[in-house]
Amino acid sequence: MRVLLISSNSLKPSPQLPWVPVEPLGPAYVAAGLRAAGRDVEFLDLCFVEDRRAAVREAIARSRPDVVGISLRNVDLMAYFNPLSFVGELEDIVDECRRRSAAPVILGGSGFSVMPGELLRFTGADAGIAGEGEWSFPRLLDRIERGEGYADVPGVVLPSAGERGFEMAGAAFESLDRGMRPARDLVDGARYRAAGGSASIQTKRGCPFGCIYCTYPIVEGAAVRCRPPGEVAEEFRELFDRHGVRNAYVVDNQFNYPPSHAAEVCERLIAKRDEC
Repeated sequence: MRVLLISSNSLKPSPQLPWVPVEPLGPAYVAAGLRAAGRDVEFLDLCFVEDRRAAVREAIARSRPDVVGISLRNVDLMAYFNPLSFVGELEDIVDECRRRSAAPVILGGSGFSVMPGELLRFTGADAGIAGEGEWSFPRLLDRIERGEGYADVPGVVLPSAGERGFEMAGAAFESLDRGMRPARDLVDGARYRAAGGSASIQTKRGCPFGCIYCTYPIVEGAAVRCRPPGEVAEEFRELFDRHGVRNAYVVDNQFNYPPSHAAEVCERLIAKRDEC
């Protein structure tokens, strides 16, 4: 089964909030999960693309996907004085996929996870995955391939005529002990860094705190799940040695909680430095 995975995040500077391009870490993790499940993945990053519809059209013609997955990182620019929504662009991408292919369109990403029902209704996509997709998306594909329903796959969101407008299975949050790393070979990291961005790395997911303004418990779950510190240190070394990275941004919602995990990550990094 061939999968076209699209990162819809775009580069749109704002006078009030200059836009720094952010590497699509989430879609890269999903691509790694799909590869681990034996799926063929075509990756389309639209961040620096001018004609996004043309890029989608060409990618569909090239890959002839059986399923299209589209990741939405942000719903809007989060700039109070110059608001800018990315939802219209997402609708355009879904529309172009519909025009060029009969493949099911599955939405995902942190932006989708915040308001899944609304985005499904607005775009007309077939389904979505709220929360993490690197494990749920391959399971969903297995069901599609066997011609089975997938409403019970964790995190899967389906349109519904009910009061909420959607139905959703249990949360798609799992242990981070499996050693999975993002498929960085699919992302042009050098271009992001040349445009002012940085390499991203994650040491944990989830937040147990109840801040009323924050979406992290929705996007990553309310339980903290930590990656093994040694695995984190190895990924840092890989970034530096294989990808030529000299500065990496830790994208945890809170790096220093729990303190014991943060301290051990730092100790492992120091040990890696001393090995050089």
